[in-house]
Amino acid sequence: MSVPVFKSIDYDAVGAAEALVPILQKRSAKTESARSISEETILDLRESGLTRIGQPKYLGGHELPFDQSVEAISRIARGCASTAWVCGVFNDHAITIGMFNSKAAEDIWGDNPNALVSAGFTPSGEVERTDGGWQLSGTWGWSSGCDHADWLMVVVMLPEHASDLV
Repeated sequence: MSVPVFKSIDYDAVGAAEALVPILQKRSAKTESARSISEETILDLRESGLTRIGQPKYLGGHELPFDQSVEAISRIARGCASTAWVCGVFNDHAITIGMFNSKAAEDIWGDNPNALVSAGFTPSGEVERTDGGWQLSGTWGWSSGCDHADWLMVVVMLPEHASDLV
């Protein structure tokens, strides 16, 4: 029995990644020494659509199957492993947000389909209920892509008495 392979007919992520490889190779040493992806590279990733491969289609993304996403990110790594890592992280977060309540995804991408999300998944900081919501305070560790993110997703431990889903 063979497993069907699903291909996106809308977007060639692998082709877009391949097109960036020579450019990324030229920038990789600078990326390594700066320990950060350049604004120019982030712009190239956004314009190529590679930062939206995991984003829901109804909010401007490509919502590609996992195998195509992995292949595209692997191709980016041929040009620059750091850039591939950050692009992969942005797309993993897009997949995660796509599983949240649709209001969260619409808040992020409704007005800006190119918005990037970084995350701090180590539960730290404090949260307390306020009138109309929650107040968050604290510090989180490193978050790949944070220099270029439009949004930051963090994890906190709710107080024991809290029963709301945040």
